[in-house]
Amino acid sequence: MNCNRRIGVAAGLLFLLFASGCAVGRWQYVRNRPDETFRTKVTVHTEPTGAEVSIDGTYLGESPVCVPVMYPLEIKIYERRIGLPYPHVESKQLKTYVKNVFHFTAIKTGYREGRAQVTLRGNEEREITIKLEPKPR
Repeated sequence: MNCNRRIGVAAGLLFLLFASGCAVGRWQYVRNRPDETFRTKVTVHTEPTGAEVSIDGTYLGESPVCVPVMYPLEIKIYERRIGLPYPHVESKQLKTYVKNVFHFTAIKTGYREGRAQVTLRGNEEREITIKLEPKPR
């Protein structure tokens, strides 16, 4: 009797191990949600002030200048099937900012061109300062 009980417990444990291994499927890409557009308020300062500022070749104005920068957020949806404790589907979203790297340029007479690369991630507000070096005389 004791031996039968041990065999039953062992069989039950083996079943649970097997079932738990088969109970969770792999994550699979299902679809994209429509992209969301983020807007980040970026204030550009220069040292010295009054430099002409541009972003990716588009003129913004003289520093200090404040500009809303817009870029998309890509959202991919993944799903997996789960068998235990009851059959159901679990899903998750993977959010990725795309085209969110911007190049700021500052130009002022008598100074070398200044540059700054900025990576934006969300609706935060950012301030950047571009230091211009005087041209040699």
